[in-house]
Amino acid sequence: MNDNGNRLPIGTMLQDGKYRIDGYLSSGGFGNTYVAYNSMTGEEVAIKEFFMRSINKHGDNTGVSIKDKSNQELYFRQLKKFQKEAQRLRKLNNPHIVSVYSLFEENGTAYYEMDLIKGESLSDKMERRGSPFSESEVLHVLSQLLDALEAVHSQDLVHLDLKPSNVMVDDQGNVSLIDFGASKHVTPDGRTLSAPSMLVFTPGFAPLEQIDQNIKNFGPWTDFYALGATLYKLLTQESPPSATELLETQSQLTFPANVSSDMQQLILWMMNANRKNRPQDVNDVRTFLVGHFGNQDVPPLPVIDATSAVDDDDVEVVMVNRPVQEPAYGHLQKKQKSNTIIAIVAFVLGLFVVAFVAILLLLLI
Repeated sequence: MNDNGNRLPIGTMLQDGKYRIDGYLSSGGFGNTYVAYNSMTGEEVAIKEFFMRSINKHGDNTGVSIKDKSNQELYFRQLKKFQKEAQRLRKLNNPHIVSVYSLFEENGTAYYEMDLIKGESLSDKMERRGSPFSESEVLHVLSQLLDALEAVHSQDLVHLDLKPSNVMVDDQGNVSLIDFGASKHVTPDGRTLSAPSMLVFTPGFAPLEQIDQNIKNFGPWTDFYALGATLYKLLTQESPPSATELLETQSQLTFPANVSSDMQQLILWMMNANRKNRPQDVNDVRTFLVGHFGNQDVPPLPVIDATSAVDDDDVEVVMVNRPVQEPAYGHLQKKQKSNTIIAIVAFVLGLFVVAFVAILLLLLI
């Protein structure tokens, strides 16, 4: 069955038998994702196919055709973006980003092989449980997403579609960021290296600069807005209001009583309407976490390798433990020493008193 021409039939062979389609996973605006068997490695993998449901269909021979020839230019423009997505993902070698292994053209479209993540999206997990995530669970997810975003931003990329449905989690709690179809390649000076096109975004998870299609204002802060909205969704099960609604109504996000003031402060910082008042890089967020959640399930900041050639001027020293804890701990040590000395003195004096009483009794007798 090919779902009325919208997906490949089960059993379809690709690349002269290298891949066999064994199942269907999901569909988005620009593609279908399948479970496949790689006969070369003997492993199950995921295969993503470029397919636009609004303008494409599968024929009897699995080939992809364009329903209306007037959409031909749009199709090939988006096909190039799909291929760029695969090329970008190949450069992102990170355990919290889905890995891409091969890109190929067939059936009038393009496909790429990627890791098959055996788990579910954060969105599906929350829906299945029927309850919000706890704050400790959110911190565990957050630390991994920060690791993923650090890798993305280091390549001058912005994801632009971070949301619970685009974050996969396996049975061990390992998180992977997926779906880079909306990603853009931007430079630190605000220039975009991606071809100009209409941007797709998810209301509630997109900041004002994304809603306004203002590409020159895109940067890591754009993804941090979406990250804050994702945390809000996980903690409340409520979809965040759109950035436009928050600005026009001057309304504030509301949180359940069990969400700490520190977590609320973090989310409100990330979702600030003014991009300049949001975190500017991953280290900004990590520093906040260390200062406010130092005793929580948050991995420490990366340790600088002392053997690497780094100038002292380029090294930023960050306190991992809050300084306020140090004098409190030192005071406790001094207090413990003082108590020990007093106890010893009291014990010795007690012996003298007992000996003195014993001598008096002997004299009286």
